[in-house]
Amino acid sequence: MRKIFTLFFTMALTAVAFLNVAAQRVGSLPVVLVAFSAEITSTNTIAISWTTQQQINTDCFDIEKSNDGISWQRMARVPCTGNSAKPVTYHFTDAFPIKGSNYYRICMRDRDGAFGYTITKNARVINGRNTVIYPNPTSESVNILLGEMPYADWNLSLVNSLGQVILQRRFSRTTTTITLPVAVYKNGYYSLDITDGHSRHSNKLMINHN
Repeated sequence: MRKIFTLFFTMALTAVAFLNVAAQRVGSLPVVLVAFSAEITSTNTIAISWTTQQQINTDCFDIEKSNDGISWQRMARVPCTGNSAKPVTYHFTDAFPIKGSNYYRICMRDRDGAFGYTITKNARVINGRNTVIYPNPTSESVNILLGEMPYADWNLSLVNSLGQVILQRRFSRTTTTITLPVAVYKNGYYSLDITDGHSRHSNKLMINHN
């Protein structure tokens, strides 16, 4: 009886060890990811990009999105470009992010059915329509009142009609009202870009000294 029990116990341990090895093999992918980002653009779309250092037997990449970081849905599938030992970068744009948090992750799938996930990235969209800018047009200075508390310390950029950043300042997260002098700048249309590293929005400003 003791021999039968010993044999059964040994077989059970062997089965558990095999399952552990199999699980490790399923979770180990021959694709090496070296970069993954999800950043909001000046037009309030989300630019998603990821870079692989190595691709062997990789089938595709599923871009998954969540509004709460818990429930996920696949929003796009990007085919792999093929086996490669050199860095390969992929791009995708979410043209319709929601206001607030937008969570993203990449599911990397192999041809043999193995898959794995990246870390989660969060891109937060602020409703720029709630930001108040006055007076507009202006000749001396402009007052800027943020409509929402920033996620973190934030940057303000003044951009001219050629797309050139002519002024950039940084403010603490608790600063939601500022006065910006603009008397030294020429007449014309400008863009006031506000970003806190997680979100970005733009507002049009006209400077007129006439």
